Amino acid sequence: MAGAGVSAGLLGIGGGMVQSPLMLEMGMLPEVQRATSATMILFTASSAALQFLAAGAFPGSLQYDYAIWGNWHRFGSSCDESFASQI
Repeated sequence: MAGAGVSAGLLGIGGGMVQSPLMLEMGMLPEVQRATSATMILFTASSAALQFLAAGAFPGSLQYDYAIWGNWHRFGSSCDESFASQI
């Protein structure tokens, strides 16, 4: 599993592309696999944001627009998921 993560990072492809099928093949439940992949994405995106911050490469005044847009879409996807689970 660690080898899949290292190779995904070195090759520049998403960890979900390598690790998600691997976790399913290992017998992990799809719900657990999905939550684990989402957690990996959280840490990957956070580390990328910190690297941009350290390099001074944030998009200036648009960073707040991006934050609002991202949170709005995250809220929408949460609503969609809770609505879908009610069906």
